Order: sequence, then C-alpha cells, then structure tokens
Amino acid sequence: GEFDSVRSSLRLLIRSGMLSPAQYGITSDYANELAQRSETSDDLLRIAVVGNNTTQPIVTATRCALLSEGMLAHIYEAPFDTYRQEILSPNSDLYTFKPDIVVIAVDFSELDIHLDIPMSRQATENALEAMADHWRKLWEALELHLGKPVLQHRCEIPEEEFLGIAERRTRWSPPRFAESLNDRLASIAPNFVKWIDVDRLAARVGRQNWHDMRLYYHGKFGFSPRFLPEYTVLLAAALRGTLGRTMKALILDLDNTLWGGVIGDDGLDGIQLGPDTPQGEAYQSFCRYIKALGRRGVILGICSKNEFSIATEVFDKHPHMPLKLNDFAVVYCNWKDKAANLVEISRELNIDISTLVFVDDNPAECELIRQLLPEIFTIKADGDPAFFVRNLDHLHLFDSQVYSDEDIKRSESYQSKAKSKDLQAKAPDLDSYLQSLGMKAKIKFAEPSELVRLSQMEMKTNQFNLATRRLSDVELGGMIQSEDNVVLSVHLSDCFTEHGLVSYVAFAIANNKIIITDWLMSCRVFSRTLENLIFNYVVRLAVKRKIKIIETTFIPTSKNKVMENMFEKLGFICIGKAPEGPWQYEVRPGIKPLPCFISDFYIE
Repeated sequence: GEFDSVRSSLRLLIRSGMLSPAQYGITSDYANELAQRSETSDDLLRIAVVGNNTTQPIVTATRCALLSEGMLAHIYEAPFDTYRQEILSPNSDLYTFKPDIVVIAVDFSELDIHLDIPMSRQATENALEAMADHWRKLWEALELHLGKPVLQHRCEIPEEEFLGIAERRTRWSPPRFAESLNDRLASIAPNFVKWIDVDRLAARVGRQNWHDMRLYYHGKFGFSPRFLPEYTVLLAAALRGTLGRTMKALILDLDNTLWGGVIGDDGLDGIQLGPDTPQGEAYQSFCRYIKALGRRGVILGICSKNEFSIATEVFDKHPHMPLKLNDFAVVYCNWKDKAANLVEISRELNIDISTLVFVDDNPAECELIRQLLPEIFTIKADGDPAFFVRNLDHLHLFDSQVYSDEDIKRSESYQSKAKSKDLQAKAPDLDSYLQSLGMKAKIKFAEPSELVRLSQMEMKTNQFNLATRRLSDVELGGMIQSEDNVVLSVHLSDCFTEHGLVSYVAFAIANNKIIITDWLMSCRVFSRTLENLIFNYVVRLAVKRKIKIIETTFIPTSKNKVMENMFEKLGFICIGKAPEGPWQYEVRPGIKPLPCFISDFYIE
C-alpha cells in the first residue's frame, strides 16, 4: 500500500544504474501496477508502441524510462509487425487508444538489403526515394489522425561486411544505403518526429552484440534484452525532450571530481591535473568535456565544501586547468550542507530543481542528495577518472534533437548573471540597477526561421508559460503562417551579453478582441520589466486597430505560479474565477504605458 514510497525507491534504483536487465522486467511490472492504481492523471501518460519486431522490450523500457522521470504510463502495444496497418487505418486500435506519444521501433530488417545489385546511381536514388515516400505517407497519416509527438528509431546499420571496405565506397551496399536512408529521413521528417539514435547505441556496444541473432530468429527480438539498461537511458532522454523535462544545469563538486586530491590539503602543486600523470590527464580531459558542454548551452555550476579563495586558485593559476571561473554561472564554495546549497542554486538560476544534474565523488554526499532532493539526478564520480567522461556522456542527460546559436547564448546569458549580480549589489535601488543594464529589445513578427528556438521554448519553458500547451513545431508553424493569429518574437540584450530570443506571445483577433492564447518567457530574464514592454506593444497594437478588449485565460500548473498575479499587475480584471480567469483589459485612448527599463527597442 505504500505506493509513493515504492515509486520513489524504484525511480532512484533505475537512475542508479544498479538494476540488471532481468530486473528491468520486474520493475516494469511494478510500474504497470502503479499506473493501474494511480488516482491522478497529472503524471500518467498514454504511450503507443508499434514496430516490425517483438516490442515487449520497448514496452518494458518505456515504463522504466518514464518511472525514472517520476511518471507512469498506460501503454498500447500493437500486434506484431502491424505498424503500417495501425498507422494508415483511421479506425485502428492505435487511434482509438488516443496516445500522447507514439514510439515507432522499426529496425534494419525492414530494409530490403538484398536489392537487385549492382545498382546504378539512379536506381539507388529511386530505392531511397521509395522508402522516403513510404515514411512520408505514414507521418502524414499520424499527423492527420493524431497530431501527437512521435519517437522513432533511426535505422541501424547492418553488421554484414560482405567485401569489407569496398562496401563503404558503394552507394547501393547495405551499410551505405542505410546511412543514406537515415540522412534522407532526418532531412524530410516533420518536426513532430523525434529520433532515438539506436544505431549509435548499437555501434557503441558492438553491432554483433546488439543483434542477438538467435533471439531474432527464435523470437524476432530487434536487439538483445541485455542492453535494456542502455536502451532505457536513450529512450528516457528522448522522452525528456518531448515532455519539456530537459536537464539544464550541471553542478559539480571540486576535490576528486574536477581534479585528483584535496586542494586545501595538497596545495596547487599537489593535486592531480594535467599530462604529468595518467590520472591527472584523465581529470584534465573531464574538465575539457565539461567546458565543451558549457559551450553547447549547458549551465555550469560549482557546489563544494571548500574555502572559496583556496579552491578558486586552481581556475586562476593551475597551468593545466581548461576551465575558468567565469565558465560557471554559479559558484557555491562554503561549508553548508550541499542539499541546502543546491536549493539555493536552483533559486539563483531560476530553474526547476529537477533540471539539475549533480556530480560528486563522496558517496555520503550523493546519498544525502538522493534522500533529500530525489528530483536531482545525482551521479557518483568514483573509481578511475579515465571513465568520467564516458559515464556522464552515456547517460544522455543533456540530449537535444536540435542545436542552435540560441543554446550558446543561453549559457552566456547565465554566466552574465554573476556580473549583473555584482552590478545590482552596487546599485542604490532596483530601478537604478535595471537602468544600468542598458537593455535593448527587439519585437518582431515571428518567422519560420525561428521555429527551432520557439519549439525549444515550448518544450523547456515551465514557469512563465501562460497555457503550457506544448505546441508542436507544426502547430507553431501553422500559427506563424495563419492570417487569424499574430505571433511576436522578442529578443533581448544588455551590457553583458546578447540573450537572443527570450519570449514570444501569440494572440488571435476576433470580435473586436485580442485574445492572448500563448505567452512564454525564459527564466533568464525574469524581473526585468520585459513583460511590461511586451504588453505595452500589444496595447499599442490594439489602439491602432481600434480594439477595445484584450482577453486571456491562465491555465495554472505546479510550475507556473510566477504568472498567477501577473495579469492583475498588468491592469487586467478577472471576470471569472482567479487565477484562471478569464481576464480582461479595457483598452482606452491615451492610456499610460506600464513602466519599463528597456530604453532602446525597435519593432520590425
């Protein structure tokens, strides 16, 4: 009867990596029972699994992957090798089930690798296009009848070598054909299709290991069940991205994590860091990997029991330390317990604590965090540092389907917060501080080229999110192109950095009303009066078009409480039940703009 306790314990076990492949099946059974007994739908998803092989391992991995994220699932498993019929028939059980997400597990056996070879370049192109057209039709049917995210396996490269290196140089050979098909499908797939890179995983564990041919011929298993733990990790990463639960920050201990030894005892010359020793070189490689993550938009932070002045010497003076102190958005070097520091870090960064990843070599500290803050993904950095990079990288905690310049700007933006924090401390009051930031904004009609960033915001933004609708790329693109909607994108910069696209607002104009349907803003730029600037523009637009009422409805979640009182502050009146509303704002000629400290902005 202790369902919450069982659920929490199983979640920690899955994340610890201690479960054997056989225990994943038992855990999946428990997760299924928990889902059947669940009394709330807030964390209960409906997942459909279709494929061309035995999908039972995929179902097991799906339940375990969701449980590792604190969620449960009702799962529809399509009959063996019926994915085409299920997707193409509008009356299939797949659509009757009404899933939130569809997982498509189609492997290399789907390819007709014994084509009429040798083939001309044109014949090979025709074969590729025929397969691409096959998937176009399936995706069109899914969009028409369902309109939900799809997680699809990338095609695995066949392991047969035939004539060796010659196969890699021949377009019609199975390896080259499969690689070309992966590239073709990725280039033509609609944005609601997300990819699970099982081919990369198969290459990592070894293709002949990944494909247990005995199990394939006896039971049509697409991969060996002994790799269920690795596959579950990969699937969990894809689910996080789809559900807007992407990890945002990597918080690190220092001693025996970023370098070998204890800086307070061993001194600058006594720690292991750099090419002089094998362990020192491994720590240096780990630091380089951390720095590379930061450059890709992952927020970096330090949480260490240390004297600040001593610990920071390594970043300032050690010749082989690739990281610098300004690579970190937050630095907490003190003697408080680390759980309290991590809570403060999440508050300072203004991100949900569940988006933190914490790495520490001390098993007692790791256990403390797991017990007190189970939402944080905690990693124990023990053993040989030669494996630190691999162990972190293979957890796929920061995986993303797309990568853009905005990711770099996000990291720089958080790093700039430390500088602006010093500026705030010197300012006599908040108004003076905001004025000193020299903020500049650009408000413009959103363009299709901004869809990647807008989609990222939809998936990741939880706090300043009016409706939390998790609109797909297709839906966002349709809104941008629609004559019935207006979508504004907002860019911001200050004296420290270019923050990039940090907010968007969407509204419809009907019956002499502006109806705001979506409004999102990055937590990086909270409390800067940017919402006032945006709303001032919406009001100006209403005045220009002689519109009398601006209306919206707030959909509260457990994470967007920051918006509960915002509409009252903007001047709206609740004509329904607060905080949901509806909220209405009366537009009057000569209305005074709301105060803001973004002095230089322009509208395209």
